[in-house]
Amino acid sequence: MEEPTPIGIADFASFAPDDVYAFGGVIAHWDGQAWTLVESFPEVEGPSLTGAEANGACDVWAGGRKLVGDKLQPDTEQVLLKGILRNKFHDGGRLRFGPDGKLYAATGDAQNGDNAQNKNGLNGKVLRLNPDGSVPADNPFHNYVWSYGHRNPQGLAFDAQGRLWEQEFGNSIMDETNLIVKGGNYGWPKCEGTAGQCRTAGFVAPKATYTTASGSCSGLAIVRGMLYTACQRGTRMYRWAISGDKLTVGHQYFTGVYGRLRTVEPAPDGGLWLTTTNAGDKDSVPNNSNEKILHVALGN
Repeated sequence: MEEPTPIGIADFASFAPDDVYAFGGVIAHWDGQAWTLVESFPEVEGPSLTGAEANGACDVWAGGRKLVGDKLQPDTEQVLLKGILRNKFHDGGRLRFGPDGKLYAATGDAQNGDNAQNKNGLNGKVLRLNPDGSVPADNPFHNYVWSYGHRNPQGLAFDAQGRLWEQEFGNSIMDETNLIVKGGNYGWPKCEGTAGQCRTAGFVAPKATYTTASGSCSGLAIVRGMLYTACQRGTRMYRWAISGDKLTVGHQYFTGVYGRLRTVEPAPDGGLWLTTTNAGDKDSVPNNSNEKILHVALGN
């Protein structure tokens, strides 16, 4: 069976109408037979949650449902992973399927830096799952953890060599772009960018850093050997050339033109999709935002 091209907007009407869902990530996956939409829920509030979930102790975090045409099939829902600590901030949530067929998921530290260094916990990590939610046999710590020491990872993207790059919010000094390695420790909370105890043995250094004023970068995309990241507080998009295991020749685009930029994704035509995150995105008031999805054409 040939892989089809998905068209249309998924129908989320099957969620409980009184619940509030803040999607951390949504990604479609083709398994050779059908499309599945995988979603992460870093923040969920509503009357259908009870006990520990309502109190924020844990969260049904990632699940998948079959997509037929432009409709999700609620009776196909499968919870892939649960038990990740959730918080109002630092939830991560980005999802990406790798060339190895595994699902990679970014999780924030839930505003507790100690979580990031706990290799037995699910927070402050890049996690790696089989598509059915089981733990891959070759994961470094025999659990879901692929890398750790992350504060609030926001963007994930694979390059042409199959390597995973990650974009991460810093605290008040630096944001980071990282090249993720199996079992790598990226230093948080002792190290932020290149500030702090970053020379500690075993810490993996970032490939690029940004001041928080010019950064707060979230989405990450790689097209034709170029890495793009969309920034919120910095209100701009960065482009880097990937050269070996380094990022070189950095450029900035659209500074201040469209306001806060949240997500950048490859478009089917070889360009980019770019989304804004401006007025109304944090005040919990429905229907008062005016966000845009922008298409960016790329030259040769």
